[in-house]
Amino acid sequence: MSISSIFAIGLSGVNAQSASLEALSNNIANSNTVGFRRTRTDFSQLVAREQSAVAGDTGTGVSANTRSIINQQGFIDRTQNTTDIAIAGNGFFVVSENAATNEADEILFTRAGDFSINGDGNLINSAGLFLRGQAIGVNGPGNATTLGALQSINLGNIEGEGAATTSASLNAVFSSLAAVSPLAATYNPANPATNLASGAINSDLRQNFTIFDDDGNSTTLTLAFLRTGQNQIAVEAFDPNNPAALALSSGTLQFTPSGALDQANSTFPANIDLSSLDGGDFSTLSLNLESLSIASGANRVISSTSNGAPFGEVTGFEVNDTGILSATFSNGSTRDLFQIPLAQFTNPDGLIQAGTTAFQNSTAAGTLTLAAAGSENFGTIEGGSLETSTVDITQEFSTLIETQRAYAANSRILSIADDLLQTLNETAV
Repeated sequence: MSISSIFAIGLSGVNAQSASLEALSNNIANSNTVGFRRTRTDFSQLVAREQSAVAGDTGTGVSANTRSIINQQGFIDRTQNTTDIAIAGNGFFVVSENAATNEADEILFTRAGDFSINGDGNLINSAGLFLRGQAIGVNGPGNATTLGALQSINLGNIEGEGAATTSASLNAVFSSLAAVSPLAATYNPANPATNLASGAINSDLRQNFTIFDDDGNSTTLTLAFLRTGQNQIAVEAFDPNNPAALALSSGTLQFTPSGALDQANSTFPANIDLSSLDGGDFSTLSLNLESLSIASGANRVISSTSNGAPFGEVTGFEVNDTGILSATFSNGSTRDLFQIPLAQFTNPDGLIQAGTTAFQNSTAAGTLTLAAAGSENFGTIEGGSLETSTVDITQEFSTLIETQRAYAANSRILSIADDLLQTLNETAV
């Protein structure tokens, strides 16, 4: 081996350890960067091609290759920000540098979920990347399987809303000792002079429900009951604010000899059309009367429930473990807005680094798959959380000391080679 070869080997060692020191410095600098993936330096021996088969060949030096260890889970840290989201398991958020882009080659992937709402209402992380998702329509979340189905998530135009009443239930008891009403013989729900809605006939039991439409407008719906037989009770659902109108719905409830509701032989419908109610845009109410019964004691209402809510302002946002981003309102209601899908690759470590916390697709990464969080082997999403850097400071400092010593040793090789060359030149003289 010549002295020039010693120089070349020493120089390759210095360069390789310099690359390692650069990677270690970057790791340490980003130890608190959300979603950062640590970089590792791999060393390999250099061997001259024409000498590679020679026995005892010591090689021609070393080369260094630095790469990000992307497919590694960081620690999940809880935060107080509901738009912070972390991935527990496999997958990446789909992001872009431009909110309006829809080009596949401009799409990036990241684990940095420190998102916040910018001045335009877009969800953007600290690296300036826009989070992408699929808008949820009236039919619920879709099944986004292509990048083209996604858009930048904008929360700037979410308006307050009411929650429409779509269901109600009543639990009540009718006395087994009560006699059939003497007015039952003349009762006719289709005649205002002899029905419950007009008040011409007094009911044995009644219950009011507050009904809301989508805009939070409210009105009252009344259920009134009249004993027309030992095991039969007539029912009317009507608007108490309009006594001149006929009932919205009427029929009879039949009970078994033991006092349980006999739905098969009852004629009162389970769904009531509310479109004719005044004061709002009401639709259809699903009414559950399964808990009604005939038993001892007086006629009494045990409990009643109904959904819906008045108008409420947006109070915040939340993300569940499947990636559904919802708005919460001051009236206690919620509305699903976007599905945040996850992207996964056959070989995540084959992605190309496009920034401190973002990566580009590449052929080395393999097949891209897009799916909802929690499906198959995809990770889940944790709202109000962040995934920390995968850098272990203790490990990095330990490696830093080893690398510094290796750098110094390779520098010493250059110094010795220089001394040998100087001795050779002096001897030649």
